[in-house]
Amino acid sequence: MSNPKKRKPTASSGIGFRGRSDPEYPLDYMEGDENHSSAFLGLQDMQQEMYNDIRKSFIGEEEKKFYKRWTKKEKEEMRHEAKLDLEEENRRILEELKVKLEADVGAKYAEELQKMKDLLEREEERSERLEGELRKLREECRKHTAARTSSTLEGF
Repeated sequence: MSNPKKRKPTASSGIGFRGRSDPEYPLDYMEGDENHSSAFLGLQDMQQEMYNDIRKSFIGEEEKKFYKRWTKKEKEEMRHEAKLDLEEENRRILEELKVKLEADVGAKYAEELQKMKDLLEREEERSERLEGELRKLREECRKHTAARTSSTLEGF
């Protein structure tokens, strides 16, 4: 006994098989030994045009995306290079300023050192002069003390 609900597969149910409802194109002209259908060739041409249009639009969109990504990357790279150039120029300027500042500070330090040496020499001269005056005063004091002592001793 067979099951009445079970259907037997037909040739039209598989992929690639033509069923009776599929259109057939009449072969309406001959080229060499082969028969051709102008309707089928027209559909092939139309399909090829559709593929070309899709390809053009897809390639155009992809080209735009690529160009956008590429320009963005190039801009980032140029910004990065510009930043590096600016940093390098800033380093160079800072180095020049550092050298100039060190020279200025060195010159001011040398000038200040010279002023201090001159001041020290003046103070040493003043100190020697005052020491000389002190020696003279002590000598005078000794002379006066000796004279007073001798006059006091003479009175005895």
